[in-house]
Amino acid sequence: MSGEIKVALLGAGFIADFHLEALRRVPGASVVGVCDLSRARADRLAARAPGGQGRGYSNLAEMLAEARPDVVHVLTPPEAHDGPTRAVLEAGASVLVEKPLAVSSAVGADLAALADSRGVYLGTGHNFLFGAPYERLMRDIADGRLGRIDHVDVIWNKFLPQVKFGPFGSWLFRDPRHVLFEVAPHSFAHASHLVGALDHVQARARDAVRTPTGAVFYRQWEVYGASGATDVRLHFSFVDGYTEHRLHVRGTSASATVDFELNTYVLHEHSQDLLDLDHLVTAARAARSTLVQAGATFGSAVLAKAGLAFDSGPYQASITGACKRFYECVGQRAAMDVRLAPELALKTVRLAETVARVVQLEQAPAATAAAAPAPAAHARPATPAPTVLVMGGTGFIGRALVKRLRDQGLGVRALVRDTSGFALGLKDLGAELVKGDFTDTKSVEGALAGVTDVYNLARGSGKTWDDYDRLDVQPTQRVAELCLERGARLYYTSSIAIYHAADPRETITEDTAPSPYALKMNVYSRAKVENEKRLLALHRDRGLDVTIFRPGIVIGDGGSPFHWGVGAWPYNSICRIWGDGNARMPFVLVEDCADAMVRAMSIKGIAGSSFNLVADPMMTGHEYLDELERHAGIKVMRLRTPSWRLFAEDVAKWGVKSLSRAKDLRQPSYQYYEGLSCRSTFSPARAKTVLGWTPVSDRATMVERGIALPVRQSLD
Repeated sequence: MSGEIKVALLGAGFIADFHLEALRRVPGASVVGVCDLSRARADRLAARAPGGQGRGYSNLAEMLAEARPDVVHVLTPPEAHDGPTRAVLEAGASVLVEKPLAVSSAVGADLAALADSRGVYLGTGHNFLFGAPYERLMRDIADGRLGRIDHVDVIWNKFLPQVKFGPFGSWLFRDPRHVLFEVAPHSFAHASHLVGALDHVQARARDAVRTPTGAVFYRQWEVYGASGATDVRLHFSFVDGYTEHRLHVRGTSASATVDFELNTYVLHEHSQDLLDLDHLVTAARAARSTLVQAGATFGSAVLAKAGLAFDSGPYQASITGACKRFYECVGQRAAMDVRLAPELALKTVRLAETVARVVQLEQAPAATAAAAPAPAAHARPATPAPTVLVMGGTGFIGRALVKRLRDQGLGVRALVRDTSGFALGLKDLGAELVKGDFTDTKSVEGALAGVTDVYNLARGSGKTWDDYDRLDVQPTQRVAELCLERGARLYYTSSIAIYHAADPRETITEDTAPSPYALKMNVYSRAKVENEKRLLALHRDRGLDVTIFRPGIVIGDGGSPFHWGVGAWPYNSICRIWGDGNARMPFVLVEDCADAMVRAMSIKGIAGSSFNLVADPMMTGHEYLDELERHAGIKVMRLRTPSWRLFAEDVAKWGVKSLSRAKDLRQPSYQYYEGLSCRSTFSPARAKTVLGWTPVSDRATMVERGIALPVRQSLD
């Protein structure tokens, strides 16, 4: 293992980016391959990997044979750890697998034995064991500063977005106890590392909800146990709320708290013989220490954005620490660090198995809750053969569109990436599901059989224009060309984000030119404008029958009440209002958007037209937040963010990013931030006149269906 270390990644999902950044800090590490079920995703990740010699694969055996890595990072979901890890070990390469080692301690023990027999290393990355605050706790315990450990308390209060947004067909939801192997190992690893195996384990789960697939998920868990004279309590809450992730250790001489969210460590120990003075000194020391650590964390984040060799946050820092330590052990042929070794990984899995065995599960709710779609208001006509294809049907507007199409008795086919979750709601409406992606031309071609009308609500994503061009603009053009070949009508969903809405004297119509400032600053808006431009060119030059919709600030059934059209929401308790919040916003109900889109099918002679889908202005940003607070029973901190402040913040970020020559660097624009205030008036006149559209114009109805209903759904 001297010199270059050839590394491969299996899995190109969320965690892979953190491992790539960590490998940049490992001397000699060179990524020679990335394998993922999506070859395109593997290729994109390989192109950014250190070493510059890696390529993408969609087959593990092929990657092992061609790239011949020394180490493979297994970054697949928990249920897919066993087979790939076994294959890599049998190929003679070492493995760093994301937690858990396996979803069975017996399987984990087999993998550990296999690694020993092959003379290679097997490490498990428990991602919060290598952060600086936790390592300070370890040193103080080892030095005896806390004395004999009496109690360990682990708090994991973090919203789990999958419970509301899916994918609901994933392994996590196949059994309510699977969360003990997918999320809980973070905390189980801390308990196992600090005190060893637990006995006298008790556990309870409550607050059960159902996903749209009918799966039961428990959002609150309590686990109690002991190791010798040390009591251990672990609490998990996956409810949306203030995020807390802490570890508290009480000893006979001192107590200590690691705050993983704030990246701080506080040691409370006596310093004076006078009680009142001791309290003062202890509190002052804790405050000073917290402030210094918080400043260091912020400074590291800023320096990381500038492209310097600093980790971008505590989560990245801990993964970087784990990777560096793993490669130190491998490179030196030394014993594996106990935090990475199979022994700790197996204790963690065994604790998960014990909790799964003893947990008391309360009664599950009889009716669907959480993210379940609203039931149909009335019976729909029998389902005819599909003549309408909807891409992006599992999205907020897409679900309402499919419902409206089915209410009209039309046969609908939906092209979906995941046939579980929200897609099942479409199936319940009578839509035919076809697995695919609008970026995959072959899957679109297959879905077009018998189709006369195509609604394209799908869109790509990314950080750079290259991302949007590859994943949004080019696929949109290919879909349009397929519609031309098949003689199908195309309906494309754009956005009012293309406009500059800063002038209160201006009324924005469909003939208003796109904002040059939005095109420069916002790659999403730029992609929408480019798509419109290309589609209209195909209409003009080749006769493409295309209609364009530009929805406003869409609210209603199935949407989040914490809407980014009103302002930025760094947390659900804080809204950074665009401008002063006193402009009347272009709100529209999601079902009204769907109604306009469906009406267009029956109107002749509108090919090449565009329609702004907004209701009559009736609420300001502050009035929206007033209603949100009233119906949710919460208080939202409102931060007025005038254009100059947003511009100044962006200039500061631009200055930092320019030092690193970031690919997504865009020069700040004051005018762009002016446009976010929506002080101009948006006119729905064309849609009303041409389509015969009558969106809700009554404020009470708008509030009930656009704010109160989403609040009830969101806070359920």
